[in-house]
Amino acid sequence: MSTELLSKESVRFIENLRLYLFASGKKTEEIDDIVEELKGHLLEAEKSGKNIHQVVGDSPEEYMQMISKEMKVDIRSWMMYLPLILIGGISFSIFGNLLEGSSFTLNYSLMQIIGIVLHGIFFLTGTVIAFRYVSRKQTLGVKQYVIITVPVILSMLFYIAVLFINHIYPSPMYHFSLTTSLIVASLAAIVVIGLSIWAKTAILPFVLVALHLPSYLLMYTNISEDNRLIFGMLISYLLIGVYFFFEFRRMKDDTKE
Repeated sequence: MSTELLSKESVRFIENLRLYLFASGKKTEEIDDIVEELKGHLLEAEKSGKNIHQVVGDSPEEYMQMISKEMKVDIRSWMMYLPLILIGGISFSIFGNLLEGSSFTLNYSLMQIIGIVLHGIFFLTGTVIAFRYVSRKQTLGVKQYVIITVPVILSMLFYIAVLFINHIYPSPMYHFSLTTSLIVASLAAIVVIGLSIWAKTAILPFVLVALHLPSYLLMYTNISEDNRLIFGMLISYLLIGVYFFFEFRRMKDDTKE
């Protein structure tokens, strides 16, 4: 059902409800059914001159929580998806490590391996909490982006702390052969492609390429290492920013259909 005839407030509430239920681990099919049913109620209400609060009550947050409690958690699907999502996150480190040197081999310390796994878990947990919060509180603009950015920054600081501790107290190093490194990278690439097909979005592979390709290409220039690092980061974040700008515009257009 199209949302073109609904008010902006109703459309925003529907978007937030969908995000909240998904972040709460509910089945996609059930979420679609709930959203379609709610669209119908809101459309009829607005035709009669009523506003959204006369349908969902004075507290949209309580309405979301009530709907969520009535739905079962899709444990089976999440038990299958979570490991894949974690591997997808770890793939950032795998490809970055692979391109650092000229030998295309993976080299990790024991603490790095533990840190990467914990980083993925913290990032995923924090992101779910952030999405549930912004959708429940219906935050907008800068505040919304700040809240969503918090788990990203905290998980990055955690991993930096792991690297710092590993520098002070070195742990055993594991040097993978070229064959093993390529196998691991190939498996990670398959997971990334699979996740992208499942999620119907190219965000993950694009961000991977944007983060690592500029720095890798700049290695073959005469730019100093410090400037190469700065320029690489600037190009990476510029590419990612432009991609997300157009992706958000596309998602808004899809919501209006």
